[in-house]
Amino acid sequence: MIARTALIAGVAAALAASTAHAQDGSGGVVAPAPAPATPAETAGGGGVQLSVLPSGTAGQPVVVHGTAPHRAAGHQVKLQLQNPATLRWKKVTGARVAQDGTFTERWKPAKAGQYALRGVLHGASAPLAVTVYQSALATWYGPGMWGNQTACGETLTPDLEGVAHKSLPCGTPVTLSYEGRTITVPVIDRGPYGVPGAQYDLTQAAAFTLGMLETETIGALPQPVAAASR
Repeated sequence: MIARTALIAGVAAALAASTAHAQDGSGGVVAPAPAPATPAETAGGGGVQLSVLPSGTAGQPVVVHGTAPHRAAGHQVKLQLQNPATLRWKKVTGARVAQDGTFTERWKPAKAGQYALRGVLHGASAPLAVTVYQSALATWYGPGMWGNQTACGETLTPDLEGVAHKSLPCGTPVTLSYEGRTITVPVIDRGPYGVPGAQYDLTQAAAFTLGMLETETIGALPQPVAAASR
């Protein structure tokens, strides 16, 4: 990967060697406002209304909130997961409707991927789309390297959104999630190498869009690509 340079002296002195931060006015780089958080997914039908955040993390519960008519109190709402291969639905958990008509379902996905969920009471609701990410340690880079070529042949600029990875083919789209915000960017470089255990190195523009200003744990999900450049 293109060689790193130090961040401004005042910031670098205050940080551990393994952590990268945005520069302040004395160095010229100030993080813009991040993209807004992705709103919750909602779906209705079959006597229920469902709401869920559109992203989750493998191994952590995905919480689905719902409402049903008060007369359904005490009845079970089944949460079903669709098999992407067969398109069949299978129950993964269930919850009883409370006296006030509310219920909460919790489903723990075992691995990353894209899933469809629905609730079943008297009938089936419309499906909810949930993207489950793999937890990954990520750094970011850019200041001092503008104009250099990345390992995938891109010219690094302050506005270039992309990510470095040690083995994913160049051009592979990777969806990244952090604090409710998501972006999909291509692999444009190789790395990271400076922080032990880090799996992704975001360009400055990608990091700022997510609102990530230092080394953080994010969600990552590589997407299928028809043909990789290299």
